[in-house]
Amino acid sequence: MHPIFLIFLLFSILHSTPAPSSLELLTADFEVLARITNAISLQAGFIQKTIPPREAILEMMEIIPEKYEEMTGIDIQEAIRRLKYLKESLMKSSPKSSYKALDDYMGDVLAIEEEVLDARNWTQEAEEMYSQLQGNLTQLKSNPQDLFGKCQGLDTGILQIIRYNRDQSLPAPDKLQIYRNFIGNISSLETCVEALSDYGTQLGNMPILNLPLEKLFSDYLELSEALGKLNGIRDQISKDVQATSAIWSANFTGDYGDRMTKAVLAHGTNAELAERPHPTYTAAFRGDLEKVNEDLGSRWFSKYFLKGADLKNLKKGLQGFWDMAKGFGEVEKIWRPMFSEAAENNEYPKLRNASFILFYIEKYSNIYEHPEIPPTKCQLTTDSGDILQKYQDQESGPKEVVRGLMSLSFHVKEGYVMKNTTKYHWCLDKAWDAVRKYSYQNEQHVDWLVERMRDKFWGCSEMELDTFLEHFETLREKQERVVKALEAMVTVGGGISVGEVIQKIGAEKTIQCLRSENFEISKMIEILDVLSMLEYFKVENFDFTLGYLERINQIKKAVLNLEKVIEDHRSMPNNPVLRLSNSKLHAENLAMCVWALKTLINVRKNRQKLLAVGQNFGREITEPMEKVGVIGDYLEPFVYVDQLVKQADEIEKRAKELVGSDVETMTRIFVDVANLISSEHYSDDPDFDKDMIAKWQTLVDNDLDFSYYSTPLKRGPSAVVAIEDYFDRIFGRKADGNTKTVVVREGSWLSVILISIGFILLVFILILVIYGFTKNGREKYEDWYIFYFGKPHHFEKRWRYSAFTDVEDGKNALHDALREINDVNLKKQLRKGAYIKAYNKFGNTALHVATKAGHPELVEMLIRHGADRRLLNVKNRTPEQCIPSEIAPEDVENYRRIEEIYRKYQKKQFRIRVPPRFPPSSFHIFVDETVDVFPGTKNQPDSEALCQAQGATLSGLQNTAEINWIVSSALSVIVPEQTGSVWIGTRRRPDCIGSGQTAQCTKTNTFVWTDNSATGIDGMIFQEGEPNNGPNGSQNCAVLSIAHTPTYNSYSTFWTGQMDDRECEAIGTAPVVTPALARANRAYVCGKKARK
Repeated sequence: MHPIFLIFLLFSILHSTPAPSSLELLTADFEVLARITNAISLQAGFIQKTIPPREAILEMMEIIPEKYEEMTGIDIQEAIRRLKYLKESLMKSSPKSSYKALDDYMGDVLAIEEEVLDARNWTQEAEEMYSQLQGNLTQLKSNPQDLFGKCQGLDTGILQIIRYNRDQSLPAPDKLQIYRNFIGNISSLETCVEALSDYGTQLGNMPILNLPLEKLFSDYLELSEALGKLNGIRDQISKDVQATSAIWSANFTGDYGDRMTKAVLAHGTNAELAERPHPTYTAAFRGDLEKVNEDLGSRWFSKYFLKGADLKNLKKGLQGFWDMAKGFGEVEKIWRPMFSEAAENNEYPKLRNASFILFYIEKYSNIYEHPEIPPTKCQLTTDSGDILQKYQDQESGPKEVVRGLMSLSFHVKEGYVMKNTTKYHWCLDKAWDAVRKYSYQNEQHVDWLVERMRDKFWGCSEMELDTFLEHFETLREKQERVVKALEAMVTVGGGISVGEVIQKIGAEKTIQCLRSENFEISKMIEILDVLSMLEYFKVENFDFTLGYLERINQIKKAVLNLEKVIEDHRSMPNNPVLRLSNSKLHAENLAMCVWALKTLINVRKNRQKLLAVGQNFGREITEPMEKVGVIGDYLEPFVYVDQLVKQADEIEKRAKELVGSDVETMTRIFVDVANLISSEHYSDDPDFDKDMIAKWQTLVDNDLDFSYYSTPLKRGPSAVVAIEDYFDRIFGRKADGNTKTVVVREGSWLSVILISIGFILLVFILILVIYGFTKNGREKYEDWYIFYFGKPHHFEKRWRYSAFTDVEDGKNALHDALREINDVNLKKQLRKGAYIKAYNKFGNTALHVATKAGHPELVEMLIRHGADRRLLNVKNRTPEQCIPSEIAPEDVENYRRIEEIYRKYQKKQFRIRVPPRFPPSSFHIFVDETVDVFPGTKNQPDSEALCQAQGATLSGLQNTAEINWIVSSALSVIVPEQTGSVWIGTRRRPDCIGSGQTAQCTKTNTFVWTDNSATGIDGMIFQEGEPNNGPNGSQNCAVLSIAHTPTYNSYSTFWTGQMDDRECEAIGTAPVVTPALARANRAYVCGKKARK
């Protein structure tokens, strides 16, 4: 029996739950009080109408109110009716043509439409272009040296140094030879770098690159093929319309499809939100509403607060809260499974599919009554024989030359070396200097010499030498491509003329006929749009969407019912919950105190994981962290965490002493936690992304910034004292404070004065109200509200246009006034609300400049108008750190005054002036639907060339509807991939090349559309923190992120339908680290400008 007993005892010891720590016991007690106080606060707020029921309910549901309105702000029953009708109709009939056929029809019809709407003499235009092409090619073939400029000496030998990393098995003699070739020819490389800017200009000015050559090479031929198919396309469209007649007779108007799309996006955004807003009404509750009844009967509450009193009256006063808790349980049963279901099961494409189809049906409601298209009498008559094939063979050589030139020119002008040729030339010279003084250049030392050269180049340029040289390796390859194309070109000129081809194919006559006939080409495009979308129909998608809408409707009804329950309990005479003053503030502070204690408990439990973070941080980790704003304790977290864990152990000892003492004594634990060291982990940059590097994610998950809880912890003891006093009063142990009544005698002079003052105040208030109904009054009051109570997003919404509103004569007016030392103009700009955080081209804010230049009056003016004294300049210095260490004698007094100003205002914060409005009429939006998505893992120049080969160009993004369509189309062509990126038609402005985001290069004006069609900024939606120009400052192109979910992870969180800047030469198949593959570019979107 004894061995069995010992085994059982050992098993019990190993599997028993460890006893709670003293800190956990204290936390559990205060959590009871926090929930009870929060229940009292909620009930009092509902009665006094200081807490909106809807906001409190949504806060407990963890839904942002704006997202809830988007999810439910639609006539759900009507949306369901429309989807059911479409489902039944599409199950019975669908277009006869396949999606591919409809896509081909669209391409042909769009090509015809452009020519019908653009009257010109084809033959004359083509002959002129052809003549120019002949002249340009003849000159280039006779003088091929024009292709090289001063970059002619880049032979294979000098670039072989790259093989050091690529081929680890190189024998020592080969390494030495490669090194000697590099050192012996480095001067030719320096010459090329120095002349790179002129070389790019020379290539860009070549006349051959300014000709619309695609018309000569393919447009005319493809157009003739399209015209030959026109009547056949029209007949097939008519059959498809007939087959789907039920859809065309539905006559659905409105924007239900668009609003459904926004509802789905709102759900996804809310579910994926990384950081939710801090709760203010229900801070103590996390699914614990019904625990309040248990809390009131708990031993701890009975001992310290109830003390034998009767709870009957308090429970009666909380009856509304009990009913709300019960009703909220019903809401949770419906909502909680939906909260993350769609994201976890990847259901968003199903929801988008149904809403997109409805969107397109509603979009083209104007053609429902007459979807028929009459046939055309214009027939293409051609007499081309074999002339087309001969012409195509003849032009294959020139076409290859032109495409090679375009790729070469783009590489030179947009490459990262172009950003700062002077810097890279200097760094290359420093790398050379680092090794050429050594005489022992032999096989034994070659590895050391090459590594030293690389280190010098990295230290100077912050770029790997191999990366730098790869740019010139690619340059040489592109030069050779053009030379080979020129050599392979048999003849220039002669042969078959393009005018002869145009006459033979007869396309020009057919276009003129269609134009005179007023053929309804635009109507054909609209019908094809709808038919193409119908091909996406799937029964299971509609069924899922209908079920989703039904559940949203149930949630909407449940929330409304719960609001009614709260309204029904808003009145009760002498309700004891109303006797706790500042109940909301006390409830929130006490809840935050409990959160802080729980966070500290987690620190102690996770100490091993936390102490392990950062032990192996090398340069490859710390440098990217610094670039995104990570500072202080997160760069060396083990030092901070070690101190924090030791403090947490001391607080545990303190908690052991406090357990069992009176309530007021127990609250000393709050003060101890408030004095914990705080983690300074990232800058104030709003674009900072804490999830960037997985290796320090443990720190983020444990939320070590205890400064967040500092204020509530300091208020915690007084909150507990007030709550204890409240229970003493309602349970009759202490009388309420005595009140005094002041009687004013009738007709006394005091009453006359009081009545007069009241009347004057009433008239004054009435005047203010009337003024508020005027346009100027509304704007003035809004500015006052933002000035005194505005949140950061109010200012950001206006500051986004500071690149326009703060500019006078092409200069930033704030910095210009500072440069002129003009205090009058500076004050004028500050009072106007100029963007005070703006950086100049040298990377300094106005406060940095004024401090460094020694102007105390301007420094004080900037500080008193809200200049941020914590912002870092390009050298990672605060404004105060810009005071020079060596000062001329005549400037000593000025800098002494500046130091006094910083000390004087060290603990003071000043309000920022409200920025002016930017008029919305400054943008004019056009519609562009003529876009299509093609698969391919190409870089941006090759993608652009492929678009131009189809008579199009990389497409810009006009608005969110166009973004949604492109995302849906792209996902269908990248199968089986689930995520990726799509090249789009946008480029970094020349003024913003080499720059991150500044006041002049903002999130919405750093890039411009290149397709000459998209306008405005409705479609210019970048990812959080983008465009950041990458670590090398060379991301001059951009892609659109796509996925079947609202977000996906690739180092950090990427949102579907938002843009990311990218290096133009990046390709989807490049060897990249696995997490980055999720956002590899897998397609490109081409478009033509719609002319309607």
